[in-house]
Amino acid sequence: MGTLFRLLRAAFHTGLLFLLPWILGVAAGALFDIREVKETGSSFFFYFMLVSLPLLFLQMLSIGIRVRREVRMQKSLGKRGFAVFATALDRHARLLTGRGIGLVAGASIALMCALGVQWGQFAVMAVAGMGLLYLIVTAAAVASAFSILSFDERSPRKRGRIERRMTPALAGVGDPVEEEFTLGRVPIPPLYRLHISETMPERLGGETRFALERNATSEDVTVRAPLMQTLRGVYLFGPAEIAYEDVFGLTRIAVASLAQVDLRVLPQMRTIVYANKPRALSEGDGSLSRPHRFPTDDYFRLREYQRGDDARRVHWKRSIQLGAMHVRLPETVPYKPKDVLLVLDTYLPPGLKQAEGELADALDLLVEGWVSLARALSQQGERVTLAAAVTKDGKTFLRTLQAKRGEAARWRSFGADVTWQSNMSPEAVAREVHAMGTSAIWITSALAPVPSAGGPDNSIVWVDPRKPPVTRPNRSAWRRFFAYPFPAGSDDNRLDLRALFSSKAGPYLCAQMVEQHMQYGVNYTRSQAGVKLLFLRRQGAALTLGDA
Repeated sequence: MGTLFRLLRAAFHTGLLFLLPWILGVAAGALFDIREVKETGSSFFFYFMLVSLPLLFLQMLSIGIRVRREVRMQKSLGKRGFAVFATALDRHARLLTGRGIGLVAGASIALMCALGVQWGQFAVMAVAGMGLLYLIVTAAAVASAFSILSFDERSPRKRGRIERRMTPALAGVGDPVEEEFTLGRVPIPPLYRLHISETMPERLGGETRFALERNATSEDVTVRAPLMQTLRGVYLFGPAEIAYEDVFGLTRIAVASLAQVDLRVLPQMRTIVYANKPRALSEGDGSLSRPHRFPTDDYFRLREYQRGDDARRVHWKRSIQLGAMHVRLPETVPYKPKDVLLVLDTYLPPGLKQAEGELADALDLLVEGWVSLARALSQQGERVTLAAAVTKDGKTFLRTLQAKRGEAARWRSFGADVTWQSNMSPEAVAREVHAMGTSAIWITSALAPVPSAGGPDNSIVWVDPRKPPVTRPNRSAWRRFFAYPFPAGSDDNRLDLRALFSSKAGPYLCAQMVEQHMQYGVNYTRSQAGVKLLFLRRQGAALTLGDA
């Protein structure tokens, strides 16, 4: 359906200018009395075809050259098929901007009015405006097809290169990141500007917008802008939409580009704070156990003082009672590290696929707790292994990584790769975990029932996936009509007409579906014998872990 829509839109923009006069002529003949100009119809047809057919040929030739170039570039990236051709045709056939379409509509209305009132001078002005637009569109198409030599960033010595980078390409959550474009002597025709634009991923917000003058033709130009926000994940940007736009803003000619770049944002590692200190947070003597420090009596293992003993270990009270010097023996208990498997539940039931965007923040908290708990346990001396179901190249599998001390960057990189998946359920993950034979701790949002992990730990850490309610400004309907409800520039002020016809569930319906799945998963977890359910939440700069 998307491919058909792109083809229809490309056909509309291609035939709009050249079929519009005939459409207007038929409409005027049906609505108005045009007997006075009917005898000039044959002359009009001849001169119009004499002018428009060469322009149409040049325009189609330039579009074909640019489409062929982009299809060839997409094939070098491994993208093939008719959808690639339809996308390229749609991008390069759309020559008119919103202002240009407005000019066409205005000229058409003026021409219809001139025919209706039989005002010849007004009709001449309307035809002149439309003819000027024809010339501008054709000139832009021809200039873009034959002046661009290459935009291939793999050959820095070629004229017309565009390089794109993120600084830095590896960042943490909340770190400042700048997007940078370097343009090396890009050919820009006279009376045109080079525009670079792209819509950012939804989680990052905003969009890329740069406009360059003709000075980029004779020298290298670098433009940069900071990202609005950096949230956990792996993002692929590009190819950016690079286009010529005339100084009047009537035409916009897309240019094929390979300006692609990726960005990896690592999750934060926070301090784990235990909300309470029961004798054990888990039923057995597991890795999350926190025993009380009981008071001891005044007796220790003692022996008589020998020459060379540390005088600080002399127990004077017992020495006076026994009549001889006695020292305390240090009591040491040999410590045996435990093998702990931290399993991250990334399963999203198919019924919640539409709520994946609403649950992005919950997954970020899950990953933060996952890597932070791994650091806390490794600092205690435990042998920790991270496990999570990940999707790569269309296949979902259980990936494990040993959390060695000093390699926290690898844990965080693993956390950046984690996304919601609907192919590997917690039961399937549990079967592979049991096959490993190690003690496991689940970290889950309980959107689906999580089986018992078994072993001495047998703990399930739960993260509430529900978002806090958003308080919207209380403004009347009339005030919202004249003023933005949110600060100027905020994405919340944007009117998305496509959302009116979208089948995607709204935030309220998504919250209800998440609530139903979560209640069922939590109740199922509580009903399991021997399972300790713990609650993980943010509290300032730390994560608090306590009884749910």
